[in-house]
Amino acid sequence: MERRDGDHSFKQSSEPARQTSNKSNRKCGAAQKPYRCRGSGGTTTSPHGRLGVGAGLGLAREGLSDEQIATTLTAQGHRSPLSDKLLVDTVTKIRLGNHVFQRPNYSHPRRVAGHLTISQLAEMLNLPQNWIHGRISRGSIRVKKDAARKCYLLPDEPSTLAKFRQFIDGQISHLNF
Repeated sequence: MERRDGDHSFKQSSEPARQTSNKSNRKCGAAQKPYRCRGSGGTTTSPHGRLGVGAGLGLAREGLSDEQIATTLTAQGHRSPLSDKLLVDTVTKIRLGNHVFQRPNYSHPRRVAGHLTISQLAEMLNLPQNWIHGRISRGSIRVKKDAARKCYLLPDEPSTLAKFRQFIDGQISHLNF
């Protein structure tokens, strides 16, 4: 059956709407080993009770690395859903999903006075960042990574943009910064 509403048409099904089962009604507390229950808000159950994401997040906020958190929680009897231990990737996923970052600038774009980052340059030239990174890895663009900030920095000068435009147009084959 089709219904028209102005310029839009909608298909209506003659079948009744299906009800989906709520998987969160499983008895998680009855498990002998910890496992994740679907729909339980990211908690994991263990023989010792529920492990909310807060246990690992508290350790992350104290400055422990993901490896240290995984080792600590594994020693307490917690594990990843399909493993006999708590995986580092599980800890990382939970930590990042809750916006707990290890490096202070991890979630913020870097701005350095007098310099352009790759993202800033790509935006100015209307290019994808991957295009510039690809040319850097191939050696067409030679630029050193800033050790303190762990990113590529280019001089913020009109000549930098002019050289890049010449490089894009094929007038020059290599750039050195």
